[in-house]
Amino acid sequence: MLWSGKRRTGDMTAMSRKIIIIGGGASGVLLACHLLRDGGRDVAITVIEKRAKLGLGTAYSTKDPGHLLNVRASNMSAFADNPMHFQRWLIANTVLAREDSAAATTFAPRRLYGQYINSLIQAFDRDSTRLQVINKHAVAVRQSVEGVVVELDDGQLIEGRCAVLATGFDEPKQSNPAVRSPWSDHALNGLSPTDPVAILGTGLTMVDTVVTLRSRGHRGRIYAISRRGLLPHTHRPARPMTIAPSEIPKAARMTLLVRWLRGVAERSVLESGDWRSAVDAIRPYTSPIWQSLSLDAKRRFLRHARPWWDIHRHRMAPSIAAEINATKFANCVEYH
Repeated sequence: MLWSGKRRTGDMTAMSRKIIIIGGGASGVLLACHLLRDGGRDVAITVIEKRAKLGLGTAYSTKDPGHLLNVRASNMSAFADNPMHFQRWLIANTVLAREDSAAATTFAPRRLYGQYINSLIQAFDRDSTRLQVINKHAVAVRQSVEGVVVELDDGQLIEGRCAVLATGFDEPKQSNPAVRSPWSDHALNGLSPTDPVAILGTGLTMVDTVVTLRSRGHRGRIYAISRRGLLPHTHRPARPMTIAPSEIPKAARMTLLVRWLRGVAERSVLESGDWRSAVDAIRPYTSPIWQSLSLDAKRRFLRHARPWWDIHRHRMAPSIAAEINATKFANCVEYH
């Protein structure tokens, strides 16, 4: 989210090129890297992040090697104009792959991707005139004559032309000790190997939790509970499919959008034998499609269609799917 203040006509001061990014997780760091790389030498970035290490956020701060990316390395480059960037980083920094062909199909551990994103911002950290990192917590953003002012938790004020909110989401706070956040490092501490565990939700976070439980030798029953009991689908090799920009519906009603999406999936099945090609081909257009929808259509999507979109769009790595299925068939996991 972009928060921009008012600028006086003709004001071309350095302030107009200073951008404050609130949040130093993956989104915040990737934005900072692109701005520093492509925005010109007069662009100055201030990143405000309470964590000591940038680029991790909730997703990539996991220490569990079993928590994998749900996208192949070939599609995880930080730079669209350098699609093999992450693959080359993997080859240079890990033993996961020795050749580009192997790295392309790797579903790397998320903790490694966090290290990759952190390495991108490290390339700019020597240039203090263009990049400033503040390990504090932002508590308020206000408009000013020059742009915006961000207030930190110690009372310090940071001025800039605009502020970008890249804060991710807050972990839920629980007062009941029996209810634990799956993103906490200590969520599964204190469990005996035979304790029953109930997980609310059947998406990828549930998958991560089951993988961690099993890696710790947990043998008790696991109950995964959701209103629909839908599980993420599995990644499989799929022949690339191309969708022209002219084919994308604009400002469509939700019923028309769903009908169009089903038609694209049916065409994909006829052409390649798999619907996954259609979902992958839509990825570059998801943002403009979402922005073109009316508020009512967005609400209808979130209320009715999102669970089905999520299980098709956010899929499991094959090795993780095999582990989940093996656990399920061993009668260790029940889905309700």
